[in-house]
Amino acid sequence: MNHTSRHSGSTARYQSGVMTTFTGVLILVLLTLMMFFAIRVGVFEQRVSSNEMRQKLAFHAAESGIHHAKEYIRQHAPLVASTEEDIWTGTVDGWLAETAQKRWQKCSDV
Repeated sequence: MNHTSRHSGSTARYQSGVMTTFTGVLILVLLTLMMFFAIRVGVFEQRVSSNEMRQKLAFHAAESGIHHAKEYIRQHAPLVASTEEDIWTGTVDGWLAETAQKRWQKCSDV
């Protein structure tokens, strides 16, 4: 009986080591998977951030273009709806003037 208890004690010691190794490997696998998904999320967030930055840049460029166009039209208001020729010296015609270099066409003429 003494011999049997020694044998079962040594078996318990070996099984304890196997369980420790298995648990350690399982934890490493779980940590590896967590790191893989964390890296994936990080790359995705970086792409989203880059796209948002490009979108904001394009939006501000468009806003700037609209602002410049509004200022140009505001500064050149006499030309916008004028049908007169040579409004300003240097042969600057109104945008609706009936000349060879017609700039705009009235919507009612289309």
